[in-house]
Amino acid sequence: MNDEWQRDDLVDQVNMIMTVTSGPSKPPSYHFPRAHLIHDSIIKALSIHPARTDEKRGVVVSTFLREATEALRANRSPKDLNSARELLGFSRYADVEIESIIKRHKATLPPASDYTHDSKAVRLHLAKLEQLDEPARLAAIETEKPLIMDHRSARDHQKKRWAPLVVDALHDFLYDEKYRDRALAVARKLESIVPNRTKRSMRKLILWAAAGAVAVIFTSLIAYMASRPDEPTLDESRATELESRYDGKDPRGHSGADSKCADPPPSQEVSASKPPVVDPEGKQVGHVELRASPICPVVWARVLWGGDASATYQIPAGWTLHIVSHRPETKTRVDFPEPSNPSPVPYGLGAMLATARGCVYVEVYFSNGDQSTASAKTSCVVAPTS
Repeated sequence: MNDEWQRDDLVDQVNMIMTVTSGPSKPPSYHFPRAHLIHDSIIKALSIHPARTDEKRGVVVSTFLREATEALRANRSPKDLNSARELLGFSRYADVEIESIIKRHKATLPPASDYTHDSKAVRLHLAKLEQLDEPARLAAIETEKPLIMDHRSARDHQKKRWAPLVVDALHDFLYDEKYRDRALAVARKLESIVPNRTKRSMRKLILWAAAGAVAVIFTSLIAYMASRPDEPTLDESRATELESRYDGKDPRGHSGADSKCADPPPSQEVSASKPPVVDPEGKQVGHVELRASPICPVVWARVLWGGDASATYQIPAGWTLHIVSHRPETKTRVDFPEPSNPSPVPYGLGAMLATARGCVYVEVYFSNGDQSTASAKTSCVVAPTS
């Protein structure tokens, strides 16, 4: 472990984000901007410039914690990291599903009248569910009084195991060569927030200082540009253009030739989690996979029935399949619903979202208006670069 890594202090900050202390419940989004030490540790490890506002600092902290815990889940106690992610607000559950769990498990939650998906008691409850094996977790969700660990044990796990595991995952994500490229790719995606420029050598700094006249002109230009905050940068303009062109559209070009990204050319699978999709009876009927295009910087989802791209599935009468694409950075949410039909349907297809501003994840579930099935939520990824 890096000699300058302040593990104990970082664990304290992760616990702060998880709201281990008593008092009014604060969602993780409230605490991310306050996690200065986590932000500074990320900046130092990758030699990038610091975020200049609390809001942007929060984006850096939340993005790297999300990516690190996702990247390390395969190699580090998946159940414990899943519990930690629930406490950090990186939930596998859709909001509508959390509301359903709150109603069903009300008897096991501390008395309260205003629970939301961000309430710390609810997040802790979801963290407890993650300690169960998958069949037991799905069964517990449907049970009014699930057999899960008690509140005190869960808080003890948070302080002694889950929060430290998050810090260790972040350390490896930033310093282990196995994940270094992925960490740098995340930094590049945040370049408008933390410019991805490595520290110059002393020799370069001296040469830069020698060009005094140029520096004055350059500084004046930057000051002038900074005085015009309403005008987007070239990167922001490009991102806006891409989002306008691709967001919410069918990758096959049904909305126009300028948004055709696949079939042809053949799409490619993106390395991401493949969560199982369960039907209204609780039976696994398929899984979600993320796809990308060799010609467009976008991500979308397919639902493969039985893991077979050529298989079909009869959506139960009265139910609708929802394939919801999310881009957390811009709070973008697009639902591609597939209602029940008299005949079976081929694989489900989600809408495209551009990844110029940040990663995209997709959640899939069935709903009949009053009830919803368990949500299958993928990891958050960006379109591969050529």
